[in-house]
Amino acid sequence: MAASAGQPVPPSVTYLAAVKHGKCPAKNKLDFLSPDIYTEAYQHVAVRLTSSTAAKLQDLIQSGVKKHDAWNQCTVQLVQAAKAHCHYIAVKNFAETVEKLETKAGIQKIMKHLCDLFALHGIFSNTGAFLHDGYTSAAQMDMVTAAYLDLLAVIRKDAVPLVDAFDFTDKSLNSALGSYDGQVYQRLYEWAQKSPTNQMSPAYERYLKPLLHNTLSKL
Repeated sequence: MAASAGQPVPPSVTYLAAVKHGKCPAKNKLDFLSPDIYTEAYQHVAVRLTSSTAAKLQDLIQSGVKKHDAWNQCTVQLVQAAKAHCHYIAVKNFAETVEKLETKAGIQKIMKHLCDLFALHGIFSNTGAFLHDGYTSAAQMDMVTAAYLDLLAVIRKDAVPLVDAFDFTDKSLNSALGSYDGQVYQRLYEWAQKSPTNQMSPAYERYLKPLLHNTLSKL
């Protein structure tokens, strides 16, 4: 496959030339834990958005609009298409990388859950894009939601080790909740004491404190 200018098309976009028809084949929520199912769903959305944007761009140019003006008029759709493409590539590469961990079963299991969660979170958060042309049905989106919520409970036990694996320092995190020693409440209290919003302003000492003192004395 080659571009109109004779330049080879990058492998990351060759999927745009693969014409696929049909609907999402998922029958139950467990089907949405299959990388093939959710990766194809992402691919479908990316192809649809890219194709519709390209068609609008071509229509504008053929109607006499200058190329740069036509491009500017399609900016919103171009951004949507770019995001869909990036999300598809991220999900696809994540799933393929997890599959290569077959010799490390323990790690693969945890990373598979994380990959599923990442993919389903994207679908759950962008329902309209997947429902737009009927590729997925409302019933299937309910399956996505159910599978996604189930994964939250599964991944919870591995959440802390997964984050700790990045070995972020307390200094880089700059978080009372993410400190290495786990002294969450003590540190939250100390940070609250140091916060400028919790410091008394000179105006309080000069105006409000005498007023409140006098009012309380009368009571």
